[in-house]
Amino acid sequence: MNAYGYTEESIKNDLESARIQLENAKTAKENTYITTQKQLELSKTQLDNIKKNVSNTNLTTSESLKNSELMLDNSKTNLENFKKNSKENLNSIYENLKVSLSSALITIDSSITQADMIL
Repeated sequence: MNAYGYTEESIKNDLESARIQLENAKTAKENTYITTQKQLELSKTQLDNIKKNVSNTNLTTSESLKNSELMLDNSKTNLENFKKNSKENLNSIYENLKVSLSSALITIDSSITQADMIL
């Protein structure tokens, strides 16, 4: 019976060891599941953030492009207005100069005529 007692004790120890290993395996499985679930949630959050960043970047880039196009159009209009106004100003200056010279010539002619009459 002594051998039987050792065998029975050994079987009990083996069963207890197997039970502990099973509990450890269950705990490890549960911990792995929880960790994997948390990693999955974190990955989903990161993906959502990346999508938002891409969307915001696209929106910002689109708005910047629109603003740049408007600024280019305004610059073109300003340049056209500058050229037109410069031409008009030069023409006005030229016409005023012609009138001034004509007036000066009339004054000179009148002065010469008066000088001839006096002499």
